[in-house]
Amino acid sequence: MKIRNILLILLCIIIVFVIACLIVRIKMNITEGFQSQQKRVVIVGCARNVGSYLDKTLEKLVQIKNLFHTDSRIVVAENDSTDNTKEILRKHADNVTLLNYDGKVGSPLRTERLAYLRNELMDYAHKNYSNYDYIINADLDSVIHSLDPSDIPRTLKKWEGKPWDAVFANCHPYYDIWALRSKDIGCTVDCWDAVHHDPRGGINKHISQFQKNIPRDAEPILVDSAFGGFGIYRLSSTKDCKYNGRPRICSLGYSDVSKCYQELCEHVPFHEDMKRNGHGNLYIDPDLMLNSH
Repeated sequence: MKIRNILLILLCIIIVFVIACLIVRIKMNITEGFQSQQKRVVIVGCARNVGSYLDKTLEKLVQIKNLFHTDSRIVVAENDSTDNTKEILRKHADNVTLLNYDGKVGSPLRTERLAYLRNELMDYAHKNYSNYDYIINADLDSVIHSLDPSDIPRTLKKWEGKPWDAVFANCHPYYDIWALRSKDIGCTVDCWDAVHHDPRGGINKHISQFQKNIPRDAEPILVDSAFGGFGIYRLSSTKDCKYNGRPRICSLGYSDVSKCYQELCEHVPFHEDMKRNGHGNLYIDPDLMLNSH
């Protein structure tokens, strides 16, 4: 009887151990299966007067970085902040490389200022981390606060072996229509330029009708451009691509661009360059979910 009891206890211990191992394996399978620790990523973002969000945002980015190779980096371009943004960035100096552009970003157009900084970040990445696998472009406000860091290697594992150059996050509702160009969704022009030329149709016609919930279990959506606050790119696919925040041509076909909306979402020209260079496999991944707006 004693031997039987001992055997039962041992069996229970073994079962508990196996279950515990399975639970750990399930939790780690995504990262281990993809071997994210062997992949190098540089995470970039622009910061100006985002102090109220920045601590939590940087903590989230550090969590993402730590899922990848130890050489992975976070690089932030900051300019002319008047709040505590600079102090917070300095506090995170062990994990964040800070590029300061005070007084160097002079355009009155926000999109041109962002384009300048994003180009500086992209040039810095290609100069210093040209052999890295990925570059993640993230907005540094609160948009990624609810992101589960393990979703990043899980997403990359899902796309492994498939033809992709960039994957963009989903959001409920999907809000970033200015960066969006997609025949599948039916959004093919600059939404704010459309509002500018058609004020009667206005925001409801040219923006709100596209701001819908994309179910997390939906198939990936092929796009010509998107962003939504978080994009994962193959770094090699972004070489020789440039951001631009002022329209060169009218997406609606008007010949006199001076009469068009004078700001352009800077991501659109960048993605046009990617496509022109043969790297046009761009997708919204519905299962890569950020904050709701």
